[in-house]
Amino acid sequence: NAFNNSKLIFMVYRESKPILLSQIPFNQYVTLKQVKGLQFDEDCISETWIHPSVDDYKYLRSYQNVAITNRRTIEIRSDCQQPFNRLIYPAVFNFGLKQAVNEVSSYLNNINFNFFQLRDDVVQNGFDTKIVESKKWLTGISINILYIIKEKYRSRGFGEEKYVDVLINQMIEEINPAIEYLSIKNKKEYFMAEWRDFLKSK
Repeated sequence: NAFNNSKLIFMVYRESKPILLSQIPFNQYVTLKQVKGLQFDEDCISETWIHPSVDDYKYLRSYQNVAITNRRTIEIRSDCQQPFNRLIYPAVFNFGLKQAVNEVSSYLNNINFNFFQLRDDVVQNGFDTKIVESKKWLTGISINILYIIKEKYRSRGFGEEKYVDVLINQMIEEINPAIEYLSIKNKKEYFMAEWRDFLKSK
């Protein structure tokens, strides 16, 4: 149907093994005789060819961070992809924010700053001098929010707060995983190393 045809397919399974594809609209995907992908088999990654099937619709995923599903529900996800060694951190942030939503809301209300206006300024004017000057201040606010989330995790008593420390350090040191990845020349070897590290951590 139109709902599925408008979606992109970028991963399928063959013999219970994941195969990563270049993103293809599903309605185009099913018309192809063969599609090349990367097959993941334990600590090995290899190129392979697959035959598209209409049954692969079950592997459809949307790139949108807010999507209407075929179950008539609204699905909200983090709108960025992470390296394997950081896969857990969007969930750490989102779940922690949900747990501490009252405390974070109170903190932001006390700041008395129009964040929506700042967003509009960035969209309309780019990162002008005024916005750049606000960067350190906004970074401080972000770090304070992470400390609120960390305290909420600590109160649960499961030791989960250690994961928030990684996010705090990332903010302090201004680490951007996406920029790090773009600067790597041999991306395939880096990707394979990340995959091996991920498997070892399971």
